[in-house]
Amino acid sequence: MYLYLCIVMSAVDIKRYAFNASTRSIEAKTLDYLWEKAKQTTIAHRAEFYQLIWIEQGVLHLSIDFENLQLKTSQALLISPGQVCQFSLDSYPRFTSSV
Repeated sequence: MYLYLCIVMSAVDIKRYAFNASTRSIEAKTLDYLWEKAKQTTIAHRAEFYQLIWIEQGVLHLSIDFENLQLKTSQALLISPGQVCQFSLDSYPRFTSSV
């Protein structure tokens, strides 16, 4: 027997973050700020810009549009503007992000 469950999340207010385009149009950096800004990155949020994450070594757990994902060594992920994103900070891989 299978159970299909559909949860409607439309009533949930998800914080949106805009890119500060006044200073630059592209930015590349390590994602140490995930841990520095853990209160924001560990809850569901939406970025209004593209994010390209590349895992140099290790594993990163995250959720995109409420689907759990696991990025491993040498894998990359492109997150589109408006997608719901939530990071799990249970490990500390080496990785780089471009926004």
